[in-house]
Amino acid sequence: MSDAGSSRAVPTAVSTPGRAETRDSILCSFPGCPERLLRESSRLCGSSWSGRDRIQRAWTAGSWAQAVLQKRIGSPNRTPVLDLRSRFYSVASAPGLEFPTIFKSAASYWKLIGDLAESTAISQSFPSELEARIYSEAAGFPDWRIAQ
Repeated sequence: MSDAGSSRAVPTAVSTPGRAETRDSILCSFPGCPERLLRESSRLCGSSWSGRDRIQRAWTAGSWAQAVLQKRIGSPNRTPVLDLRSRFYSVASAPGLEFPTIFKSAASYWKLIGDLAESTAISQSFPSELEARIYSEAAGFPDWRIAQ
C-alpha cells in the first residue's frame, strides 16, 4: 500500500567553516510547525498531553530527523515520552528502505530496524498516524508509504 510514489530530496545544510553547530543552535533553527497542522490538534485525545503539544512534539522530532539526514548532527534529541502506547512507526531512513515509510505493525518495524542500539535507521514511534505523518513531513518527506 502506498500513499505516495517518491520522496523529496533532503536539503543540504549550510554551515560556517570552523564553527560546529550546537544542539541548541540547531533547535533554534527549526521552522515552526505550520498552522494547518496545528489545526488538526482536536483529532488527538486520550493523553495528558494536549493535541497541540503532541503535534508540536511530532514536528520537533521530525525536524531533528532532518538535521541528522543533513549531517548537521549525529543523532536526534530524545523525544519526550507520551502516556500512550505507540501504534505507528515512522521511518525516515533505514538500510534497505527505498522510501520513507510509516509502519502500522511493530513486528514489521522491528524486522527492518533490528537492534535499536546498533541501527543506523532514523525513526520515531507515535500513538497516531497523524503524528507519524507530521514527523515525516518535518523530516522533509511530504510523500511516504504506509506498510503493514
